[in-house]
Amino acid sequence: MQFFVVLQPDSILSEADVLDIRQGKYFVHFYGFAIYQNVFGRTHRVQLHLRWTMRFGGVIEGQITEWWQPVGKPEENSDVEEPKSTKSNWELIVEEFLKTFPTN
Repeated sequence: MQFFVVLQPDSILSEADVLDIRQGKYFVHFYGFAIYQNVFGRTHRVQLHLRWTMRFGGVIEGQITEWWQPVGKPEENSDVEEPKSTKSNWELIVEEFLKTFPTN
């Protein structure tokens, strides 16, 4: 499995940034996709747009207070069957990555 990670605008969060995230002033979003073949050999593409959510107060032991929450348009959080392709899943992933994050 291969992953590409691009943090923008800055790849390092300061303590002030973390505090602003906790206070709901800043948000951490995750945009991504995965291409896979199901048990029938059909290629699918899962599109994700998630936001890190934190809830405070009234913490009960074992209670989940932080999670990734789907946000955005329905097409930003979808699982669709891709048309037949002669390219490998890896080639499709690299192609999509380069469209999303152009190198020039």
